[in-house]
Amino acid sequence: MKTTPLPSNRSRILRSLVAFLLLGVAAALSVATSAPPPVIETVNPGIGASSVPVDQPLEVRFEEAVDGDTVTAETVRLVRASDQTAVPATLALTEGGRVVRLVPDRTMDPHTDYVLELDLNRLQSEDGALFVGLRYDEGHGSVWETSGVLT
Repeated sequence: MKTTPLPSNRSRILRSLVAFLLLGVAAALSVATSAPPPVIETVNPGIGASSVPVDQPLEVRFEEAVDGDTVTAETVRLVRASDQTAVPATLALTEGGRVVRLVPDRTMDPHTDYVLELDLNRLQSEDGALFVGLRYDEGHGSVWETSGVLT
């Protein structure tokens, strides 16, 4: 019966080193090609804006197109700051899915603060990535104070 000689320590070390280098290259390629998570680019009216017309639509511009199935009244909503009452609104995706437009179903109350709430645990880009927050502000909400109707 013929036996196969066991590999020497030197060849085992060499094979281990080659495997380690290949794994290291694969890990480095994985890290180098991983894209950062997408962000929210802008909110209009701007954060902290005052004298916002009570009939002003709100727009959120995303860095990447949003998965339309994740844009719902639960993931994008406007609430009155004083009592957290949700404002009924119509949501639409525009500009190739990069802009979510929220139009209140009725005019907002004058001289009242409102907060735009975005559920960043469920709002996703078309490729399934979660948005990580605002490009210029890490907050999840934006506050506006309304004025009168824009004429």
